[in-house]
Amino acid sequence: FFKVKTHFADIINAMLFEGKDVIHANELLLCDSDETIYFVYENRINVMERRRDILMHATVNGIPVYIGLEIQSTINYSMPYRLLLYDTMTYHLQYKLIDRDHREHFRPTGVMSTVLYSGDRTWHQPHSLLDRILVPEPLKGLMNTWKGNIHDIKDINVEFLRNEKVKSLVSAVQTIYRWNKDTSTIKELVLSKEVAIVVAVMTNSEELVIRIEKEEREEVDMCQVLEEFKLESEMRGLEKGRSLGLKQGIKQGLDQGVKQGKIQTIVNQLKSKFGFVSKELIMKIEESSDDKIDALTIKIIDARSEEELMNVLS
Repeated sequence: FFKVKTHFADIINAMLFEGKDVIHANELLLCDSDETIYFVYENRINVMERRRDILMHATVNGIPVYIGLEIQSTINYSMPYRLLLYDTMTYHLQYKLIDRDHREHFRPTGVMSTVLYSGDRTWHQPHSLLDRILVPEPLKGLMNTWKGNIHDIKDINVEFLRNEKVKSLVSAVQTIYRWNKDTSTIKELVLSKEVAIVVAVMTNSEELVIRIEKEEREEVDMCQVLEEFKLESEMRGLEKGRSLGLKQGIKQGLDQGVKQGKIQTIVNQLKSKFGFVSKELIMKIEESSDDKIDALTIKIIDARSEEELMNVLS
């Protein structure tokens, strides 16, 4: 979706320049995002390969620059390191393409990378490489950082967006994260099929992607689709329960009932403590063993963030 030049220019202008028309679609060139470095170590040729999501060559005020965009649906604590590798490799490849006799006067094209985060949790950190590094006191302020330029789609001001498809995408993602399973709150959310699929991908809903792809209409009523999707999921669960057999079903039902009771109690405690519980944490709790759920019950008392609780369940 964001490989389309008009879409790329619009989201970058909204993320970085408050909607100002700095990046122009007609001055963008989609680049090969595969990057490879060969180096010799211990008398062997080693290969380092990396693939960006999107890399565009742009011209800003007459000066060329490379702009990378990563689409990230989950929090990745190594993201600044990844961006460091991507940018370093882009500079390195420029340098290697220059004849040795001309490297003295070589001036590389600048490289800038940014991240569009579309997960339901809040990205607290890391925002730079130094967020993950212990720095000795005498070196603080001296060691190079690597800013991640990480932007949360939930915080983007849709008024900064000019392209209608990009605006409907960002607005839809923000609406879905606010809907809290009450489909009446999204009854007017109608999207093109293309945008609806991207919304499902960006919100990490793989089954919903499959459901939307089956739609024959070019416009998708998200309220209707989500209602049907919810009903289909419940029916699949019912059929699965029947196939287990009555005796096994009763036992599993009792065990599951006890576990679900614990989980609901934990979720209620977390909502009371933090005010919000991410879907990622709830899913992690539901997938955890009874022992880890018991350990989590104890940890909740002094936990200061969701990250601490995720560590307990890992």
